[in-house]
Amino acid sequence: MKPIRICKRRFLNRLLYPLLFLALFASGILQSKAVERIWAGHPNGDWFEPANWNPSDNYPQAGDTVIVNAGSILLTNETAEVSAFTISNATLTLSKWTTRLRAGAVTIENSAVITLPPSFTTAEMSNRVWIVCDDIALKSGGVIDVTGKGYAAGHGVGAGDSDGTLGSGGGYGGNGGDSATITGGPTYGSTNSPWQPGSGGGSGDGSSGGAGGGMILIQAAGEVSIDGTIRANGAQGATSSDGGGAGGTIMIEAENIRGSGLLAADGGQSIHGGSGGGGRIALIFNEVIQAGMAPKLTYSVTGGEVSGSGNMGGIGTLFVTHPIVLADKIDGSARLYTDAVAWNIDTLTFTGGDIALPAGIELVVTNNLIISNATVRYRFADAQPESLTIGGNLIFNDPAFLHLYAGSTNAGVQPYGGLLDLSGSDVVIPSGCVIYPVSSPVDGSSIKMLFANLGIETGGAIDASYAGFPG
Repeated sequence: MKPIRICKRRFLNRLLYPLLFLALFASGILQSKAVERIWAGHPNGDWFEPANWNPSDNYPQAGDTVIVNAGSILLTNETAEVSAFTISNATLTLSKWTTRLRAGAVTIENSAVITLPPSFTTAEMSNRVWIVCDDIALKSGGVIDVTGKGYAAGHGVGAGDSDGTLGSGGGYGGNGGDSATITGGPTYGSTNSPWQPGSGGGSGDGSSGGAGGGMILIQAAGEVSIDGTIRANGAQGATSSDGGGAGGTIMIEAENIRGSGLLAADGGQSIHGGSGGGGRIALIFNEVIQAGMAPKLTYSVTGGEVSGSGNMGGIGTLFVTHPIVLADKIDGSARLYTDAVAWNIDTLTFTGGDIALPAGIELVVTNNLIISNATVRYRFADAQPESLTIGGNLIFNDPAFLHLYAGSTNAGVQPYGGLLDLSGSDVVIPSGCVIYPVSSPVDGSSIKMLFANLGIETGGAIDASYAGFPG
């Protein structure tokens, strides 16, 4: 028998080539090359149909660059993680609660719209805008809009009601407004981690109440830049007797947030029914990275306007990791919540809204506090009556209103529940401007005010009417 001869070179080749192939495939060298894909489909075409893209060999795959510069797309499932997604002069509609747009960089240019299908009636949430990315830039003229895309009329945890003639407003972050005969929908959900849509308003005389605002969730590993508009407003009812829908949710998680755009989750309007309550906005960010780059955003979670016999819905909520993201000028309406226990700022201006500051936060304004065409509400914490410091002047511009709510206290330690110390400043309360001091309903502790000089012009006031012990 002849001995078996083994060719070492052939043996090594058979062993090493498969291993080399696997190594190259794992490293991505032999995987399909990432390409630039441009939308070329028909209106509301399917993202996952290769024929809707150029090149048409496939729909967007991991690592591709995606460009949408015209038309409209329906996205019904989670995308692959593309390297970049840019949309302009086009509309992207996300359907289903679990659908995610995933990308390294997301750019929403002028005349681009990201939205949802119409409102829904199911108990489980049906649709939301969910974007997961490294960075996102919403440019001026770009819009993420889910107005009236939440719960349909009469549906949701805070749904408005109807007596067959008038409908009350839907509730969420703020309570729904009452009609003349029906109570508005209740509040529900979380302030610091909101995830639900707004509830629909009640229907009037055979018509349809306004739908609630939808849900927007943006999760960015890096920066969120907002120079455009993000809206999750409730819708107005079909007729004057219908209740408005509640505002929905805008939740943003990022390393830092910047820009000068608008975030709104307002309630829907009504005439003779109740308007919708405001929704919920939450901004979660890295406080260290955010420091020094305060945006100039406008926020609004107000109840819808009422122009007839109905009642306005309640103001919704705005949560921020720290108030540094609010900068030195707050324009809008919200009940503000935060993880911070103290807020130190050089100057602070409130304009054009109704802001309830976080209960008990230690607020130190080194120079001037300015209230211009706005309402500001500050609540002292119990046994901390000196938590508000204004180093400069308190300036009112008509109309302006300051509500000060005393905390309870131990009379042996401090005989007052809140201190407004402007002993080094002259204060003028012009016509149309009012300071409202409100005593603690627990023990009657009241607000102590100190001024160097105080001038109250005709039409101005310090008004403590009905602000003592409750009946």
